[in-house]
Amino acid sequence: MAGLDIGNYNGTWDKLFRKSIEVFKRFSQFLLITDGDISILDSVKDTVNILIQRCLWHIPYQAWKR
Repeated sequence: MAGLDIGNYNGTWDKLFRKSIEVFKRFSQFLLITDGDISILDSVKDTVNILIQRCLWHIPYQAWKR
């Protein structure tokens, strides 16, 4: 298991993951916990086997904010 916290980032997902894709491929499955933004998938689709889970904290937080 490995974790990655991106924090504040204003670039593109492609640029962020460019150097990491080969490392991600070493995992048989890659669990991605996201705040709901699925645009990240455009950068890694067809390269990594991804299991997606919506962050359980963001679900009520984002529902409350709207």
